[in-house]
Amino acid sequence: KTSQRTVRFNSPAHFGLLDLKPLDINKQRKNLTNQLTEGHLGIVLSIVESYEHKGIPTGDLIQEGNLGLIEGISSYVTDHIGTIPDVDDFISYIRHAISQNISNAISLEHTSSRIGNHVADHANRLDKASVELSQDLGRTPTVEELAKFLSISTDEVERIMKMYLDAPNADNAEA
Repeated sequence: KTSQRTVRFNSPAHFGLLDLKPLDINKQRKNLTNQLTEGHLGIVLSIVESYEHKGIPTGDLIQEGNLGLIEGISSYVTDHIGTIPDVDDFISYIRHAISQNISNAISLEHTSSRIGNHVADHANRLDKASVELSQDLGRTPTVEELAKFLSISTDEVERIMKMYLDAPNADNAEA
């Protein structure tokens, strides 16, 4: 015979919220979310350990995990009002939310890096070709000359130039 541990997210009355004014209800819900979050921070740390050495600093992984924890708790409580969920189900749910958030952050970081490297590689090839042609021609080469030299279309040269010129602007916009 196994005993089931349960957490009840039944109703506002369960949390003593029924007799409170609307502002008090929101304050109590916030306190509950904070207590659940603080009580499960250890789960974030245990999950983060399995994602270390993936190219993102541990502090960032913890931050993403904490966001996943908060979102998971909020979603779980909302989805399970009126039920008596199992604690193991709750833990599994928030573990999944934490892992998803961390995985998404890693994926986004790696995608951004690949795009950045891809743009840099093309820009470097274009720059080298431009220097070489400038020396040969004694002037700045045209887009058509660069395209012919690199065996790519003029549209591709223009696209690379645009990406190269837009990349620093995107970095400055974030600063």
